[in-house]
Amino acid sequence: MAVKVVAIKNLDKCIEKFNKAGDVDLKPVISKLTRIVQRDAKILAPVDTGNLMNHIFAKTLSGETASKVGLGSNAIGVVYTNVEYAIYQEYGWAKDLKDGRHIIYSGKPFMRPALKKNKQLIERSVENYLSNKLKSIKK
Repeated sequence: MAVKVVAIKNLDKCIEKFNKAGDVDLKPVISKLTRIVQRDAKILAPVDTGNLMNHIFAKTLSGETASKVGLGSNAIGVVYTNVEYAIYQEYGWAKDLKDGRHIIYSGKPFMRPALKKNKQLIERSVENYLSNKLKSIKK
């Protein structure tokens, strides 16, 4: 069996360019994408009084807060609601009544579909940002 030797020319220059790039700050990209998911969750939320729709919030965690979550990112987008009945709207519910009837409410998901709808946009946006960042350090 022959041994192949691979030589990488200018590796030191490549490493130097990566070091110059510093930290990749994803916060602006993640923040924008988080607001898009929030918008779609509000559009998809079931509306009776408008309370649920008006209580869907978005925030972007960054720095130490994001690293504590442990997903290996310097920015994490969070879309959430503090409405107590939101989970029943998202996942539905079932209840056994005293008279023996069984009631099932299937719910109307709004958070998961909002994220699913934007999955490709999120992936593409982060990929484009990182690609442009790499191109800028290539110079």
